[in-house]
Amino acid sequence: MGEHPHPDVVEHLQLEADQPAWVRHSQGITLNLRWQWLVYNLNPIMREARRKLRGRTFDAVIVDDIPSMGAMSAQVPPERVLLDLHEYWPGIHDDNADWVRLRKPHFEWQLRKFGRRASMFTTVNEALADLYRENFGFDCRVVTNASTWQPDLAPQPVSDAPRYVHSGVAREARRIDLMMRAVDAASNGATLDLYLMGEGTEYYRALKQLESQLSDRVRIMPPVAHEKLLGVLNQYDVGLPFLPPTTTNIRNCLPNKFFDYVQARLAIVTGPTPPMASILEAHDLGRVSNDFTEESLVEAIEALDLDAITKYKQNAENAARHLSAEPQIRVWREMISNAVGQSGSGAKFS
Repeated sequence: MGEHPHPDVVEHLQLEADQPAWVRHSQGITLNLRWQWLVYNLNPIMREARRKLRGRTFDAVIVDDIPSMGAMSAQVPPERVLLDLHEYWPGIHDDNADWVRLRKPHFEWQLRKFGRRASMFTTVNEALADLYRENFGFDCRVVTNASTWQPDLAPQPVSDAPRYVHSGVAREARRIDLMMRAVDAASNGATLDLYLMGEGTEYYRALKQLESQLSDRVRIMPPVAHEKLLGVLNQYDVGLPFLPPTTTNIRNCLPNKFFDYVQARLAIVTGPTPPMASILEAHDLGRVSNDFTEESLVEAIEALDLDAITKYKQNAENAARHLSAEPQIRVWREMISNAVGQSGSGAKFS
């Protein structure tokens, strides 16, 4: 989807298929009937992808998440297919009863149907690797959603009123409203800027309404393209990836925003989400709240004085290269190089 992404991409096959109303209606019927193969094949994007790939051969395939697997896996044998699972698909929206009834079985079907067409698996942290191993038998290696190392960024001086920042998508399951109220309630004058995608959604409008009811220390900012985001984040003091465990996926998340804050050389305050808390504590990057309540987050915010924030920002500087994308990419390079080498194709991956 979208335009050609980068000059180093040799060829980009752009997908532009629309999803007309009759397709959405038909998918609703077939989901209720549990006709999973028909549900999948009604997706016009998958049909277009298969059409554009017909007759093509490749030395190896990296599949970006399970919905793409049915279109891509026919191009090479399983021993040269790497399935990269960024989410735990059966737990993305399992706070929603209708989603659990209709969509969860469909994603479980995709994982069982298409998972056997790959022989290499990666996911973003050990918690999700354990879930995939226990429930689907996938032996996932871990490649985190780390950001590219930013050697030109450095910790900026801490403001007298600590400047907090959150970036991401405005989704109700992420409880962004809780962060807004907590910062507004903090007694140390902390501010919060939120760079949110999802303008026009009902939840985004609800957040804007909440913003109008709080003090001017809490602001919703226009979204920023990711290539510019780290430079913008670098102007702040503390990153706030505080995500209450409303779904299985969020309960076990290690989001890219966490690594963005490290590259931006920020201190971090998060809730006791195990994958984030373990890395934060290992590198002494900030503070973990006692629980996911608003009161606990207020306490964590008020406990960070300027000296502590300065120390945590310096620790982010020290950890930035280690926690960047470069060490993670080596895992993919090793897996693909071994697969292609064993195939005897003579291709090289770099």
